Amino acid sequence: MEDKERRRTFPFEYDRAEYLRANRAIHRHAIGSRWMRRSVGVGLVLFGVFVVVNMAADVQRGRFPAMLPGFVVLVALPFIPVLNGLAAARQWEKLNPSGHRTITIELDEDGFRSATYVGALEIRWAAVKQVVETSEFLLVYVTERFGYYLPIRALSALDLSRVRQLVRSRVDQRRVHLVKDAAA
Repeated sequence: MEDKERRRTFPFEYDRAEYLRANRAIHRHAIGSRWMRRSVGVGLVLFGVFVVVNMAADVQRGRFPAMLPGFVVLVALPFIPVLNGLAAARQWEKLNPSGHRTITIELDEDGFRSATYVGALEIRWAAVKQVVETSEFLLVYVTERFGYYLPIRALSALDLSRVRQLVRSRVDQRRVHLVKDAAA
């Protein structure tokens, strides 16, 4: 009886637009070193300059720009996370047919549980890599780049405060990035 009282259950209906926003938030807040992200950014800028200079040289010589495919790839890179989110949403919708799209998130002292029509996953707090709260979601990462989301809309103000306290007490403080609790 006492265990059920400490368990927090938050059911919510799947919404494709929200799922896509959550996917982008998960991608944006993924764990990664700043050094690596900056290195990739600098590399892409240098590659972009190289591609544009070579295309201009080819056009001046009256040739077809040999670097055009590289330019197309460079322009397409920012769209990869969006396309990945669309593919993931489509797959999720195939596995969870209309009428069976309720997602239930449970949080308790032991861990995090996500359940849908096709199954459930339970993760102990010790295995959680990171928890990030955005204005719209609570993101629980199970790897450096993959996480689950709980929409803030599914929680009351009191529930949100309790969830923040629970997360702070169970996850390493270096891996917790929550909005400051007004009651704290």
